[in-house]
Amino acid sequence: MRPRRLLIAAAATSASIIAAAVTAAVRVGVAPAPRLPTQAEARELIQQPLTTGFITAAAQLGGAVLAALLLTTCLAHLYRRCAQSLRWLPAVRLPG
Repeated sequence: MRPRRLLIAAAATSASIIAAAVTAAVRVGVAPAPRLPTQAEARELIQQPLTTGFITAAAQLGGAVLAALLLTTCLAHLYRRCAQSLRWLPAVRLPG
């Protein structure tokens, strides 16, 4: 079983990558800024939950989550590869 600190570090890495990806997408203009639904929209969603718009939004959210997980996995693999390849370098010792 993995130590708890590694799981916490992995969760923090995933969360920061997802936050950075959403921020970048909103900043560039690829995705609209997230917002909470109005009271009328929330009532309408409760009355008819399986509308076309809801299913489309759920599919987009699922795709975004899968893309974020794939990005996190790729970056973790890249980090591990870089750490293994640079392990032979001597440690830099600073005075003090």
